[in-house]
Amino acid sequence: MNFTISKKGDKVIMIKKALLVFTLYISAGCATVDNGSISAKNEQAQNTGKFTYTVVEKVILHKGYFPFIRSLNNKKYGYLTVEDPTGSSPVPVVERFEVQPGDCAEIDCINDRERSELRETGVRNKKGSTWWYGWSIYIPEGFRNVYPTKVAMGQFHQEDGKPAFMFQNHKGGLWLDSQLRNRYYRLIKKKDFRGKWHRIEVNAHWSRSRDGFFKVWVNGEQKVDFKGATMNKKLVYFKYGIYRSFLSRYKKGVIPAQIVYYANVRKYTTREGLLPKD
Repeated sequence: MNFTISKKGDKVIMIKKALLVFTLYISAGCATVDNGSISAKNEQAQNTGKFTYTVVEKVILHKGYFPFIRSLNNKKYGYLTVEDPTGSSPVPVVERFEVQPGDCAEIDCINDRERSELRETGVRNKKGSTWWYGWSIYIPEGFRNVYPTKVAMGQFHQEDGKPAFMFQNHKGGLWLDSQLRNRYYRLIKKKDFRGKWHRIEVNAHWSRSRDGFFKVWVNGEQKVDFKGATMNKKLVYFKYGIYRSFLSRYKKGVIPAQIVYYANVRKYTTREGLLPKD
C-alpha cells in the first residue's frame, strides 16, 4: 500500500485556518514544543525566500512514538513551528529549521560542524525491534548546495557510535548514505528536489546480523531495499533537521544560511500509523 502527498493546496489552507484556532489534543507519544518568547504577531511579516510565515507557539505535534529534544543548538530562529507557508503541506503546522554561519555549540564548534536538529529520546531502537518512520520535507527554491561540505537532513545515529544511515544533500538532490556499508543510494534527483514536498517513509529492522533490513520509499515509490546488518551498537535513534559537517571544505566564501521545512514526522509500528493525525 503506497501513500502519496495531497497537493490540494486550497483545501489545506482552508482546513488549517480552522484547525489553528483550536488547541490540538494530547495523545500518547505527542511532543510538546515551546518556542519561548518569540511573538507570533511579530513574526507574521518575516520573509523566508518567497515565503512569509506565522509562528505557532506551544503547539502539540502528534509524532506517534517520537518524543524529541533539541540537539546542540538553542537559537530561537533555529527551530520554529509555523503555519504551512507553502499551501501544500499534508498538515497545517510544519517545523522550520534554519542554520546560520557560526551556529555551533559545545563539541560542534571544535569539530567543524553546525546544526539545528531534533533528537529522538524515550523509546529507542533496540536490536531486534522493527519500526516504521515517516516525514515530509520541503526544500525552498533559494536553498544553496554547499558541497563538498556535507549536509544531512535526517540521520539514524547510534549511541556511542557513528550513524548507521544518513539522508544527505550530497552534490544535489537527496541521497541515502549507508555508513556501515559505505554505499550511496539516490532518492531524489537534483532537478526535482527543491520547491515541492517529498514524502519519505522508512521501514527498518534493527539487527547486527543478516536478518536486518532498511527500506525507503519516496513519494510512494520504493527506492532502497537494503538487507543485512543495520547497526553495530546497542541502540539507534533518529535525528532530523539540518546538520552540516566538514565546513572547512567550502571554498566559495562564507557558507550560506540554509532553511528546511518538515511536516508530519511520525514513528509507528505500522505504515498506516504514519498517516497524519487531526
